[in-house]
Amino acid sequence: MSVYEVLNIAVQLGMILIIASGFVYARKQFNLHTKSHEWERMMLTQNAIVDFRKNQSLKNISTKLGYLGNEHELSLSEMNSAFELDSELRADVHMYLNQIEILCAGLLNGVYEEKLIQDSMGNTIGYAFDFFKPYIEQRRTDLTPNLYAKTEQVVNNWSQLKEN
Repeated sequence: MSVYEVLNIAVQLGMILIIASGFVYARKQFNLHTKSHEWERMMLTQNAIVDFRKNQSLKNISTKLGYLGNEHELSLSEMNSAFELDSELRADVHMYLNQIEILCAGLLNGVYEEKLIQDSMGNTIGYAFDFFKPYIEQRRTDLTPNLYAKTEQVVNNWSQLKEN
C-alpha cells in the first residue's frame, strides 16, 4: 500500500469521526431542546391554571347560583330564571365554561400538560361540567351540538381512567 492510499484512508476515517461526532452533538442538542420544550409546556400549563383561578366570574356564579358547595342540583329552569334576572350572570357562566373549554382544547392538542391540569383542576372541570350540564345541553340544542365537546371529552376520559 502506498503512502497516498494510507493518507487517503486516514483522511476518510477522520471525516467519518467528524460526521459521527456531529451526529452525537446534534442528538445532545435535540435532547436539551426536548427538555426545554417540556419545561416551557409545564410553565405554560401552570400560567393557564393561574389565569383560570383569577377568574372573577366564579365569585358571581357561586353567590348567585350556589355553585360552590351546592348541596342540591340546580335545575335548568332555576338557572334560566337566574339568568333572566341577571344578564351578567349568564355572561359569567359563558366566560367560565369557555375558559374550561380552552384549557381542555389545549390539553387535547398537546399544548398543556394533562397530568398537571388533572391533578390541580380535575375535580373542578368535572364538577363544572356536571353542574352546568342541563344548561350546556340546552345551548347545544339552540346553537351547535359540538358546544363544550372538548370539555365533555376530557371529563369522559378522566372518568374512564378513574373506573380502571
